[in-house]
Amino acid sequence: MDAIFGAHVFPFLPIGNVGIYEKEGLAATDRFTIHIIGKGAHAATPHITRDPILAAGHLITQIHSIVSRNINPLDSAVITIGKVDGGTAFNIIPDKVELLELCVLWIPK
Repeated sequence: MDAIFGAHVFPFLPIGNVGIYEKEGLAATDRFTIHIIGKGAHAATPHITRDPILAAGHLITQIHSIVSRNINPLDSAVITIGKVDGGTAFNIIPDKVELLELCVLWIPK
């Protein structure tokens, strides 16, 4: 193999410009979905629920600490939660919440 070419958007380049990087740029990308299953009820009775929105909030906080507590500060990595989906009404605690995440390991060489 003599060469590999890849294309990707890069928000730091001015519009109309094309950048070329002659080494490795991105190392790995993984996408995953987390389903949190609880027990819904009316918002006036949260004590009888297993609130997946509350659980999702705690999980999001913990996920954001993965990089800062597991990756050397001199290395680079990113975990992004790009979508949180749960509930259909303002006064109902839902039965489930879905989190969509993107995990990118960035290794500039």
